[in-house]
Amino acid sequence: MKCKFCHQDFQKLVDAHVIPRSFFKVTRGSGKHAVLLGVDEKALGKKFKQAGISDKEILCEQCERRFGPFDTHGFAAITDMLKSKKVYEDPPGKSCAYIATKAQYNLFKLFILSVLWRASVSSVEFYRGVSLGAHEQRIQKMLANNDPGTEHDYPFVCLHQTGHHYPSMVLPSFQERINGVNYYRLYLPYNLIFLIKLDSRPMLDSLIPAVLKPGSTIHFLLMPYFGSPEMKYIESAKVLTKKHLGIPQRTVYRKK
Repeated sequence: MKCKFCHQDFQKLVDAHVIPRSFFKVTRGSGKHAVLLGVDEKALGKKFKQAGISDKEILCEQCERRFGPFDTHGFAAITDMLKSKKVYEDPPGKSCAYIATKAQYNLFKLFILSVLWRASVSSVEFYRGVSLGAHEQRIQKMLANNDPGTEHDYPFVCLHQTGHHYPSMVLPSFQERINGVNYYRLYLPYNLIFLIKLDSRPMLDSLIPAVLKPGSTIHFLLMPYFGSPEMKYIESAKVLTKKHLGIPQRTVYRKK
C-alpha cells in the first residue's frame, strides 16, 4: 500500500484519523463511541460507531507522526479557548468573537491545512465533499516543509456557532462559492467552522479583518446556529430519519 504523503510503499498503513481522535474523546462524553449519521436515504441504512472517523489507506506510521505537533497544538489551543471563553467586544460593546490566546499562527494554520489535506486524500464516504485537486500537492509540500505560508496562502476565517442544539455533532465538510469565490467549509467538533479560500480571486472585504495573520491574535467569530446552513442540513437529516423510522413529523424548532 502506498502512503499518500511520502508516496512510499508499505505492507500496511496505520489507522489514521483525519480529525484528531482527541476531539472525539471529548465530544462523545461518557459514551464509548462517536456516532456518524448521514442526511441521505442510503446513509440511513448504515451505522458508523467509532472514536472519530479514521482511514487505513492514507498514511504510514512515520508520516502520521509528522502531523502530531499540528494536532496537539490545534487541540490545546481550541480547548483552552472554549474553556476560558475570553471574549472580544466591538466598539459598541457587542460580544463578537472568542479569543484563542494560545493559538500560534504557524502551528495552527498547519493544523487546519493538515485536516483539510487528510480529508481530501481520504476515500472515507464522510469526506467525499473534499477534493483539493492541484491544491492537494501544494498543501502537501507546505506540510512537509512546516511552511504555513503567508496570510494570502489559503487564508481562512475561524467561526464558532452559538445556540447549537446538537453541540457534539460534526457535519461533513464541503466546497462552496461565496460571491463567486471558492471556499471549503471545514467542520470540527465544538461547533467550529473554518472557511478556507482556495481561489486567486479576492476574499470578501467583510472577512479580511478576521483572516489568520502572522503575529496577530486569532479570533473565532461568534455566529448564530439558528437560520444557518448547518441548521437547515440537520433539520433535513431529522426529516429523513423520522421518515425512515416511521416517526410523525411534529417537531417544532425553537431558537435558543
